[in-house]
Amino acid sequence: MHKQHAVRFAVTVALGCTAIVACSESKPTAAAWRAKVVPICTQMIADRNAGTVGFTTAVPTVEQLSAFYVGFAPQFAAAAKKIEALTRPSGIDSELKTLFAALDAAVADAEQSAKDPAAVQAEIDGGEQTKPVVLALQAATTAAGLPECNG
Repeated sequence: MHKQHAVRFAVTVALGCTAIVACSESKPTAAAWRAKVVPICTQMIADRNAGTVGFTTAVPTVEQLSAFYVGFAPQFAAAAKKIEALTRPSGIDSELKTLFAALDAAVADAEQSAKDPAAVQAEIDGGEQTKPVVLALQAATTAAGLPECNG
């Protein structure tokens, strides 16, 4: 009887240790996760900036801004998918939930602008005012510890 308890105890300890190691290795730290996200953001910002090079006036025309969104929206969506595909760290669940909701909304907005000249015209008519969807994304990236993504 004593031998059975010892065997069960050893198996339980072994399984427990394996489970603890597996759990601790399955999720990155928030810092490690951020270190993977920042290069994706940096590339996305570079893509965005490259898309604005063709603007010939201080305020782009509907055609210029539409062309920008046609080129940038798929790049933005791909970057968002890369970020969302990363294994998420624990401890910042609320911030990540807000970040991914804001990211999804910003991608949807860019995709809408890529196909809707009226949306582009509304953005131009807004002047220098930053779109609410962009402000929400900037707030979410900052809250998630990613101010580098606000470039």
